[in-house]
Amino acid sequence: MRMSIAAKNNTFPTQHLTIFWLTISCLLLTLSSALSKEAVESPPPPVFQPHETQHGFSEFDSLPEIPSSIPNSSTDHPSSLDDSSKNDLDQPPEGLFFHLDFAKSYEADEGIRRGHFVVPVSPNTVFPPDDKPIFLVFRVHQHYGVYQVFGRLYPEQVDTLDPLTLLDEDTMHLATEDDSGYLQFDPPNKQWLPGSYRVEIFVGFEATMLNKMGTMRFSVHAPTPPAHRKP
Repeated sequence: MRMSIAAKNNTFPTQHLTIFWLTISCLLLTLSSALSKEAVESPPPPVFQPHETQHGFSEFDSLPEIPSSIPNSSTDHPSSLDDSSKNDLDQPPEGLFFHLDFAKSYEADEGIRRGHFVVPVSPNTVFPPDDKPIFLVFRVHQHYGVYQVFGRLYPEQVDTLDPLTLLDEDTMHLATEDDSGYLQFDPPNKQWLPGSYRVEIFVGFEATMLNKMGTMRFSVHAPTPPAHRKP
């Protein structure tokens, strides 16, 4: 049986298409197998380690803790501080300060780092009702930047004075070589009235609730006369 020319022409392209698609299928199977093998043998991506970067974490094993007295958000209003934070701010400052002492006077000398070294003379928390200033002498930890320490004086329980009345304010600028300083408070109307007073302490470059560190207290009382002995 002879095949016509037309039949031959129809059969020839079909055979070539079949071979072409078989070849493409084999190539796809080979490529898929190679990609799968490479994916299995590829090592996992490296895990980020804090010490491998130079953007501020190289000195820490973990992120530094945020003090609890700072609001959770920068948009928080100072009145949103919780009760525990308010109680902490009503206590003497800690952390930044070694100690704070009220005194009637102080002595200053040059420290090891050529800064001012200030010490209180006869520190106390009770003072007579005279016309002399009262000093709050403090010592701080070593620091590597300049900042200021603010003190605001209020009457806490003083007759004729509102507890919210700001009586006096003083500021001490600390250079990097200064480890101590003092704040000076003058008596209102040139005379200390009997009662209790508080000094709110702030650190930074302005006094706000966000940088309040704590509260110190002292009282003013007339000296108790000595008891008379019977002859």
